[in-house]
Amino acid sequence: MKFNRRLYNLNIEETIKMNLSTQTAQAILKNKFGLFNYNFETIFNSNYISNYLKWNEDKKKEFIITIGGKVNFKKTKSLIENKLGVLNENR
Repeated sequence: MKFNRRLYNLNIEETIKMNLSTQTAQAILKNKFGLFNYNFETIFNSNYISNYLKWNEDKKKEFIITIGGKVNFKKTKSLIENKLGVLNENR
């Protein structure tokens, strides 16, 4: 039996934006991370990224999985690290 599968190759920013629109991700971000504005710009704001640096590794991992998903863990972590690099260059 053949299955008709479509492969979607979305960039990680689009994936994060889609995940942020789900109620599950919003509830986790609100309860565990104190985030009430669920958009891409807020999460990658310099103030919120500086909070990210203060978290332990388990909390960082849970945040990355929440916004990007388990499948996109490496891509999401890389995006966050790139944003951190840009912030450090601007200081």
